[in-house]
Amino acid sequence: MIRKATEADLERVDLLIRAHPQALMDKGMAELTAMLDDQDCLILIAEGADCNGIATLRMLYDQVWYLDNLTVTEPGKGDGPRLIRAVTDLLFGSYNAHRIMCDVVFDNPVALKTFLGAGFTHEGNMRQCWKRNGTWVDCDALAMLAPEWRALQA
Repeated sequence: MIRKATEADLERVDLLIRAHPQALMDKGMAELTAMLDDQDCLILIAEGADCNGIATLRMLYDQVWYLDNLTVTEPGKGDGPRLIRAVTDLLFGSYNAHRIMCDVVFDNPVALKTFLGAGFTHEGNMRQCWKRNGTWVDCDALAMLAPEWRALQA
């Protein structure tokens, strides 16, 4: 089950993001709190037998969403693909998204493989596009379009 976060969830969300060694978007409590009130942002919580984790997203412009954090509670248990599926199903199915895009940092090959396996398309490499712990890092740009998602549903 996936649901929108509440204020009571924010500490857990913050801890999960901080615990992820390759996290690019360490938001902090103030930004997470602001996201709750922003109609163009989503903080999602997945919990249940099928997967456990969080996702944070921003609508960049009409029907285009940027996934800036996707973190599972227990890495290595296969929750990543299920969490990606839950997020894409929600955004394409309920929010009428046309495009969901994300960046995967260069030193996270497991995440890259997981997103590609979930149906995202590799759109290119972005050199030194994010600063992590004071160092510029390269990322892979990925996206899924609504027609691609619909084809996966067939």
